[in-house]
Amino acid sequence: MNFDSTGGYGIIWFIVIYLLAAWIKLYNVNIKILSKKKEYYLLIYLILSLVIATLRIIVYPKIKTDIMYNYNFILVFLASVFLFLFFKDIQIKSEKISKIIAYISSLTFGVYLIHEHKVLRENVLYNKILHTELWKNSWLGLFVSILLIIGSFSIYLIIEACRQKIWRYIKSKLIKNQN
Repeated sequence: MNFDSTGGYGIIWFIVIYLLAAWIKLYNVNIKILSKKKEYYLLIYLILSLVIATLRIIVYPKIKTDIMYNYNFILVFLASVFLFLFFKDIQIKSEKISKIIAYISSLTFGVYLIHEHKVLRENVLYNKILHTELWKNSWLGLFVSILLIIGSFSIYLIIEACRQKIWRYIKSKLIKNQN
C-alpha cells in the first residue's frame, strides 16, 4: 500500500498497468504453456473473476473490507492480465466490425471519466438509483452486477457520444465565426 494507497484507482496504478500492457504488446509476451489455446486465457480470467466474487460474498461480511475489488488486488491484477492476453492477438477481419470497435474505443476514455466521478457513481448511481447495497453480498449480486455493467457502460457511451457531437458542433461554429 505504500506504492499506491488509492486501491489502484489513481494515476500511479494506471501508469503501471499501461506500461505492463505496452511491455506485453511490444515483446509479444505469451505464457508458453497456455499460448497454444487462447481460450485458456479467457478460462483463467473467468475463474479468477469467480474467485474474486466468492471472496466478496464469503470474506466481506466477516472483515468488512472491499480490498478484493481494488484494481491493485493481486487477483484483479492477474485477471486483467489474462483478459488482455486473450484479446491481444485477435484479428478482426470484418471492416464494419473494426469501425464499430474503433468508434466505441474513441468513447471509452469519456466513459471512464464519467464512471470515476465519485459523487455521480457512489452517491447517485449506486445508492439513489440502483440501490446496490441491497444485493452487494449475495450471488444474485454477481448477476445483477453483470447487467448493471453492461447497462451503465451503454448509457455512458451514449452520453459521451452526445458530448462529442455537441463539442464538434460548438467547435465548428467557433471556427466558422473566426473566419
